Amino acid sequence: MNFILLILCSFFFLLILNFFLKQFNILIDNKIYPHKIFASKDKSVYLSGGILILFFIYFFSKDNLFIFYVSIIFILGILSDIFFLKSPIVRIILQSTVVFFSVYFLNIEISSTKNLIIDYLLGYKLFSLFFTTFCLLVLMNGTNFIDGLNTLVVGYFILVILVLIYLNFTISINLDFLFLTNLLAVLIVIYLFNFFSIIYLGDSGSLILSFLMGIFLINFSANNSYISPFFIALLLWYPAFENFFSIIRKILFKQKPFHPDNFHLHQLVYSFLKNKIKKDNFFINTFSANIVNFYNSIFFILGIFFVHSNKYLIFLIIAKSIIYTVLYFLLIKKK
Repeated sequence: MNFILLILCSFFFLLILNFFLKQFNILIDNKIYPHKIFASKDKSVYLSGGILILFFIYFFSKDNLFIFYVSIIFILGILSDIFFLKSPIVRIILQSTVVFFSVYFLNIEISSTKNLIIDYLLGYKLFSLFFTTFCLLVLMNGTNFIDGLNTLVVGYFILVILVLIYLNFTISINLDFLFLTNLLAVLIVIYLFNFFSIIYLGDSGSLILSFLMGIFLINFSANNSYISPFFIALLLWYPAFENFFSIIRKILFKQKPFHPDNFHLHQLVYSFLKNKIKKDNFFINTFSANIVNFYNSIFFILGIFFVHSNKYLIFLIIAKSIIYTVLYFLLIKKK
């Protein structure tokens, strides 16, 4: 489908979808949790971003089994969005089960990490299954953690896609270019609607988008063995590190690891800017998200120059982690 035509179709699809959601008064984001206070306090916002992504997958994926597992993940996300699945532990158990079986039946595997010990263990099917499942779960839940500001998640994955498209034009890579550009068109529309607080991704949207991109990049890495797996890790490092950092932070401060709070980096950036700039929530919200993604884009651009170098990519990942940590503790003092 033509890129512009797909943008227009996605745009009108969301308009019509939101109209029906409004008529039936369903999938409205009710801000009952403290971490949902950063935008759109005064109006209803519909959790329709994930539905558009799901329809995109239905339309463009030829793998019925993949569609089946994405649909189950989407349903789990919807059940979380409507507060039917309230327990974080139950959600993690259900997600783990679905992702494990999807990894097994879809034959998804991380083929190489450039670490001798892990690569040796990846030769054992059971370890490979659990390791790949673990990586996908870290990405999915980390993406859910950072989904707290308008355009942050969708903007982040737009950046990832743009990096891959750039590589497609500059070096010889094996890439499903049509699928990726079609996904980009859909995400651009979601970005625009999310920018103006018309829709949210919700758990359903963040989970299936991260699951989709995680599998896409695992397959991309397997089909382009000359590109360092650390480059893929760099592309997905922000949500993954957010997950690890948040869990460790909460354990150290004797909090529930998966209980939502207002102390993620993007929320601290928001709070800092809110105190410094006398603007409304809408401006600060999107401005904060774009600052965080600008920070991520710097490392993406640097990583492009070293797609084959494990050493430099590891350095960038470590540097990114250190800068994140330093910024975090500087901002937490200002809160």
